[in-house]
Amino acid sequence: MDMKHVDSVLWSQFKQGDRFAFARIYKDHSVALLAYGGKMTVDKQLSEDCLQDFFVELWRKRHRLGPTDNIRYYLLCSYRRRLVRAIEKQNRLQSLRDEVLGHFELRVDESTLPQEISEQRKRWLQDAVDGLSKKQREILYLKYNEGLTYEEISEVLEMNYQSAVNSMHRTMKSLRRMVPHAGALVLLSGMKFF
Repeated sequence: MDMKHVDSVLWSQFKQGDRFAFARIYKDHSVALLAYGGKMTVDKQLSEDCLQDFFVELWRKRHRLGPTDNIRYYLLCSYRRRLVRAIEKQNRLQSLRDEVLGHFELRVDESTLPQEISEQRKRWLQDAVDGLSKKQREILYLKYNEGLTYEEISEVLEMNYQSAVNSMHRTMKSLRRMVPHAGALVLLSGMKFF
């Protein structure tokens, strides 16, 4: 059977609310769309989230979609537009965050550190904090000063939950690597920033 005809029939069934047709379209095309998204952005999570939202929206608006005899082409064009908008939005938000935050500075409040920590370790810790990215410093601030959960941090920073967890993990890993002979977790457990 001609692929154009197969696509046309499958698309028509999907538009009429056939969940099996929708599942087939997803199964046949989601991997290729995700691979395509991976070429457009290095942010895998953004690409995956955008793809998920894309298919949800596709199902919701199926009655208003036009006909097609080439589903892959239709999906690639539509997904690309959606991903480009998401990337632009993310870039605008990042630019706005950078503008609002300016230089998000954290200073170690030495009065909250245990007495037995040497001055050298305090300097190492401050240098390590200074070496973190703005986002990492902001996450530390929100976690240790504000006591926010990862879910709350993800909402404040407009990122997904797993990205917040991963970012904190990378931050703590960096601190452990940069602060010799001191467990960064132990140091941070009672520490505050200002």
